[in-house]
Amino acid sequence: EWTNTSDGAYSIYDDDLVNAEIYGNLYNWHALDDERGVCPEGWHVPTDNEFKILEMTLGMSQSEAGNTAYRGTNEGSKLAGKSNLWDTGNLKKHAEFERSGFQALPAGHRNVNGGHYANINDAVWFWTSSKYDSEYSNSWGRSLFAHTTQVARGDLGRGHGFSIRCVKNAYNGPTWHVSTTGSDDNDGSEESPFATIQHGINASSDGDTVLVAAGTY
Repeated sequence: EWTNTSDGAYSIYDDDLVNAEIYGNLYNWHALDDERGVCPEGWHVPTDNEFKILEMTLGMSQSEAGNTAYRGTNEGSKLAGKSNLWDTGNLKKHAEFERSGFQALPAGHRNVNGGHYANINDAVWFWTSSKYDSEYSNSWGRSLFAHTTQVARGDLGRGHGFSIRCVKNAYNGPTWHVSTTGSDDNDGSEESPFATIQHGINASSDGDTVLVAAGTY
């Protein structure tokens, strides 16, 4: 059933609920394309380009980010976390391990061919929402392995069971919040207000509201 389905589906490694509690579920790519939505409201599965931006923020060059297979230098170590869960290897031995706070865990995967599970504690794969541009039914993904500090990028069959990460949607108003406890590096939402009224005005469009909290500006 796992091998042949084109419906959104998820599974738990070895059908062991303890693995779900530690590593989360493993989703086929069709779950990302399911109208029910795999992420909470206001969040989304990142695109291939959004993953590239993350990698470049961690130090990968733009030319490397666009390549496939293993890329970069130590970005994989920076993305990984919880060394006690990872097998011994270069990934967790690197001084930059866990540095980004992304906390990628070695959840393994479920293979589309036969539905077997593999690579727990050794590797993790993440789906992106981007389809691979070819005649094949593949989509872009990322993977980290215990033996290397790099990040692998490739097009992968949509029936595999991989991990996902949801990214918060950019805030677009129409109410922009300003507070004396805010920062102009924030997005202007109620949870992350701006610090100056002018920044709220600059972010707004016709018909928007700039809501200014009490205080001295």
